Formats: sequence, structure tokens, C-alpha cells
Amino acid sequence: MNHRNAVVDYVRQAKPAALLMIETYAWATKLKSKATGDAMATEWTAADQGLVDQVRDSVGHVVVVSPSIPGVAFLDCYRAGGSPSRCVTGIPTWWQQAQGAERRVQGATFLDTLHWYCVDGRCPIFTTDHDTVLKGDYLHPSVQYMRLVADDLRYRLAASGVLP
Repeated sequence: MNHRNAVVDYVRQAKPAALLMIETYAWATKLKSKATGDAMATEWTAADQGLVDQVRDSVGHVVVVSPSIPGVAFLDCYRAGGSPSRCVTGIPTWWQQAQGAERRVQGATFLDTLHWYCVDGRCPIFTTDHDTVLKGDYLHPSVQYMRLVADDLRYRLAASGVLP
């Protein structure tokens, strides 16, 4: 809770034009309440809503950005004896539930970035475009890949009215 309080304090002081919230949905599997399914989604929405409500008057736009899909680390799949299929994961149910929970947050713009990581429910670690590795580890997008999707992020922020 200390980190959240520090974020709220900072936003209230800085009064930014936009606040982008990106959090790993993996936390949805580790709630103190041990909630799952609909109960987890309700708890997730309430937590995000609480943060948005705390900063709403201090920020121009709050943007909730869906995170990357958890997968496998590059070295866990691209190695001797490895298989290309090991480098492709799916979309976990809990991830979909957490994303649905964030879509329900009022007073925030939701940006769905699933298309950055998955096609037809399959989430590879490599792109076929530019032969770029999507993630540096099992979760975090690589700097190289983020550079490739930066224009899409900019476009989506402008289309949603966050950027001029």
C-alpha cells in the first residue's frame, strides 16, 4: 500500500496531463483474499476504481493500459532441444477476467493492447514482422518491441482523446 500512496501523492503534486496505469494481471492470482473468478474481478475493479477516484481531480486523463500476456522466457524456449511451439502461449482465463475488470473502471480510458502480444488466442515470443523478440523475460516487453508499437500507442491515445 505504501507504493500506491506514494503514487497518489505524486500525481496530486505533479498534476500530469495523463496517468497511464499498467499493472501485471498476474497479481490477480495472488490476492490476499484468495478470491478467484467473478469475486476476483469484482475486487480488482474496486481496487482500480479506488485509485482512479483518488487521483481523478489531479490528472487530465487516467488511462488503464492492458499489460502483456505472461509466457515463457526467451531462454526457456529458444535453446537446444527446445521447440518453436514452446515459444507460444495462450491467454489465461484469469488474465481475461482481470482485463474485463479493468474495462469496468469508471472515469478512465481503457486501452486494449492484446493485439500487440497475441493473434487468434496464440501469443508468441517473436514477431514475424521485423523478427523481433516481444519479451525480455516471461512477462516484460522488450525495448525493441515497444519501439515497434509506440506509434500504435500514440494513435490509440489520440483516438481516445487523451492526446491532441
